[in-house]
Order: sequence, then structure tokens, then C-alpha cells
Amino acid sequence: MIVLLAMLACESDNNLSVINDNGNGDIDGILGRVCDPATSNWLEGATVYTHLFREGELYDTRRAVSDVDGNWNLTDLPPDQMYMVYVQFGNEILEQLEVYVPPTGGVAMDEPACSGGTGRLAVVSGNYDDLGRVLEGLGYPGYEPVDGQNSAQLAAFLSNPENLGVYDAILFSGGHVEEDVFFDSDNSGQQIQVDTVLSSLRTYVQQGGLIIATDWSYDVIEGAWPDKVEFYGDDLRPDEAQRGEPGTYVGQVADSDLAGKVGTDIVDVRYDLSTYPLISGVSDETTIYLRGEQQMRMGTTVSSHKGPMTVGFSDGEGEVLFSNWRFDANAKTEAWEVLKIMLNQRLEESKDSE
Repeated sequence: MIVLLAMLACESDNNLSVINDNGNGDIDGILGRVCDPATSNWLEGATVYTHLFREGELYDTRRAVSDVDGNWNLTDLPPDQMYMVYVQFGNEILEQLEVYVPPTGGVAMDEPACSGGTGRLAVVSGNYDDLGRVLEGLGYPGYEPVDGQNSAQLAAFLSNPENLGVYDAILFSGGHVEEDVFFDSDNSGQQIQVDTVLSSLRTYVQQGGLIIATDWSYDVIEGAWPDKVEFYGDDLRPDEAQRGEPGTYVGQVADSDLAGKVGTDIVDVRYDLSTYPLISGVSDETTIYLRGEQQMRMGTTVSSHKGPMTVGFSDGEGEVLFSNWRFDANAKTEAWEVLKIMLNQRLEESKDSE
């Protein structure tokens, strides 16, 4: 499954391409599609234009704007002429195409290599991490928001594997509703619903999905995969692991390949909330990507806690990633680069296995 959270460029460049075509009577002018080189998704809002000349003098310009699926169509072009077509997004020229429009019919351009938006991202909203803004900062153009503050709606969404299966990745922002969705600590009789949600999440990942969770969303991982990551304290007591003391701590990039790509094996990680979950250990099947010495508060006592900061594991065909730090609080830092590189790597692996 190709994860929509992609950062690899489309397999096209800014070099001039010359297109000659015998024409298609069903097409008016020049028809094409544009891929976002930053995300490998079809790009909405790109401006496509060509200038019209008569006896060497510019007399008009034809323009089109790509739709949500990246499609564009330059129409009302005089036939039997060669046109220089520019595809532009913002201030950047993405492509230059020299296209011949025959005496009859129009020209359909070959589609660029692109993920095509076949996958989708879902972001469960929360109070403590704005993963939608994080995605935009990483270059991902769109996602589908899920209301993480409405318990009934969130449970209904997560409890149906068919709902989840249309998404390549589901991201959980810290601070969403947890009671009666991921646990039933108040014995309100919702344990069956909780079990259904957790089973559905496992099925989603086993069938190739990607789950990314941060900070206070650790209950998603603790509930569905308790054997993969050991959080501090009693797993059956909600929020028991939230003992971390805020501050900026040094993280060691534990994966050598990842450290090489980041360009350093030491990064600063900022914990800005009043508390955050601490990870005690992981299973043999779980990979530690980032670890470091943090601080733990028990009442008025503060002590050192050495443990993982970012971990990941596979389940079936899919994968789960978790960081006990907020992405939003670490925007544009080296810790942020760790996240970006990890997502790039997963896209490559998904394309190779397609």
C-alpha cells in the first residue's frame, strides 16, 4: 500500500519535454495532469498556461488551473501549431512542455508517475498535538479530519475496519477522547465497544495500514498492542504512564541508518506539556529509533528515567509508529527531520512492495 504521507518527488523534472501527437478528436486543446514533486500526489491549484503569438508578437495567453485530481485542460488553441506550456505552482515552474497541436483534435499528455491520491490520510484531532499542521509543514497537501472530541463519532469511525481500510495512514493527535473508546475505566458497560475498536485497529494495521500516534495518544498503542511497547506503570490504569517532567532533553538516534540520513546521532527533543508518557521498554520485535534520558515525577520527587522516545513495530503487513513527544512542539528541529526521514523511508518501502 502506498502511504499518502509521501515525500518523494514525482518521476518528472523541469527539463523541456517535446510532445508530438496525431490528435484526438474527443479532446479540445491540450489535456494533462500535474503531480506535486514534494509529495507524489496529484496537485490541485497549479496554474498551466501558454502564450499565443502572431507574427512573432504575443497577443494572448491561455490559462487553466488543475483540479483536485491534478487534471488540467488548455482549450481554445489555434490548431496546427507548436506551443510552449508552463506548469507552475506558486512561484515555481514545475514543468515546461513543448506540445504540437495537430490540425484536427487535441492532445492528451502522458500521465506522470505519481501516487495519484489513491491513498488517503485521516487525522484524529486532539487538544495537544496539531498533526494536521504538522503534515502541512512536512509537505503533505491534504488529509481528512476525524473529530477526536466526540466519543460516539470516534468510536463509530474506528470500530469498522472497512472505514479504516480506505486510508493509507491514520494519525492520532494527543488529547482525543479515550474513555469508552480505548478503555472503559468507569465501568460504564462500553467494554464491548472498546474491544471492537482495538480489534479493528489491529486488523487495519495487519492488512497494511500505518498508524502514527504521539504523546497522550499512547493509549491507542497500549490498548491494541500491549505486548509491543511497555509503558511505565499499570497498563490497566488510564494515564498511569504520564509521569514525564517537561523540559528539553538530548535524544540519541539509536538506528545507525537513520542517524546517517539525519546527519547526526544526537537531537534535542522538547517536551512542553505538564506531563507526558514514559516508555519503560519494548519487545524484541519493536525498533527503538530515538532514546534518551528524561525525567520522571512521582508526587514531589523528580528522578531520572532512561528510555525510548520514538519506537516502531510491524504487525502483519502494516506498521505502527509512536513518539512520546509532540511533533508540533518540535517543528523544524532535527527531531522533526527524524520524523520526515522515517516517513520517506516508509514510502520507498511501500513503492518497492507494490
